[in-house]
Amino acid sequence: MRDEVLWKRDWQRMERNLGSWGIKDLWGDYELLFGASKLHSEIVEVPVHYQERIHGVTKMTKVFANGWRMLKICFRAWYRLGG
Repeated sequence: MRDEVLWKRDWQRMERNLGSWGIKDLWGDYELLFGASKLHSEIVEVPVHYQERIHGVTKMTKVFANGWRMLKICFRAWYRLGG
């Protein structure tokens, strides 16, 4: 598992570009990762350990449709970031 963490000043710089990838990011992960990349911020992976979910349901439904959406976001970002 992983979480995204960023400095407030970096968020304020990224906030201006939210929603500019052409496809709505339902989870926000791509907005943060591609936004950080666009601003040339350092991206570091830090492990986060969670306990098993005991309440609520996953937000990841319609696996094929959502997977396709994520793939399209990645292609657009690759193109816009200079792939």
